[in-house]
Amino acid sequence: MRALSRSYVDVETAESLRAERDVALLRAVTLEQQLAVARAELAAARDEKAVLAKESGRLSALLEERTREFEVAQPGPEPAANGEDEGLFFGSWPTESVSEVMFVRSAGLRAIEYSSPEEVVGLQKSYNLAQVALDGGAPETCEGYICCLRTGGELQVFAAVYGRQSGRAGVYRPEVQPAGEEGLAAAVAGAVAFHEQVGLMMEPFDLHPSLKRAALVPGCPVLRAKN
Repeated sequence: MRALSRSYVDVETAESLRAERDVALLRAVTLEQQLAVARAELAAARDEKAVLAKESGRLSALLEERTREFEVAQPGPEPAANGEDEGLFFGSWPTESVSEVMFVRSAGLRAIEYSSPEEVVGLQKSYNLAQVALDGGAPETCEGYICCLRTGGELQVFAAVYGRQSGRAGVYRPEVQPAGEEGLAAAVAGAVAFHEQVGLMMEPFDLHPSLKRAALVPGCPVLRAKN
């Protein structure tokens, strides 16, 4: 009788061990599957990083190429009134009705100044980001802006590229500011095309009513209220 009892206990122990083994094997399979998924995600992240690095290099090279092409094709700019050297950039618009618009940049211009939010009659921001090298530095994540100001009867259009990491902005303006509504449309079109050359796609803000304008304008990083 004692032998039968011991045999029964041995069988029960063996079954318990087999159950524990099966659970351990199941856990091992699950862990192996999770490890495979993690490896796949890591490989995908590395591929995405490589693609982003390649695209950043392409955009930076394109900006440098456009700048060199323009410098070769055009005579040097006249000295700025404030004695600062200006770098030339250009924007083109792919329609016959809008002529090519050239943009110039003053090295010391870091923000677009306004006296009151009502002066800002047009504002656009890029709905995407691009890697751009500002002032010859390392590429950084940038966003684009187009600002239209009306001061008295004078219209002004500015294109700006703002670096999120450095907090710096490059501000550009047409070589000749628009004299009327038709010139304003051409200048804005050129500013849009200027941004598209570095991969920034623009969309306008709705500045009406005035309360919305008063809230949006002070929050724009490339606009600065005059003291």
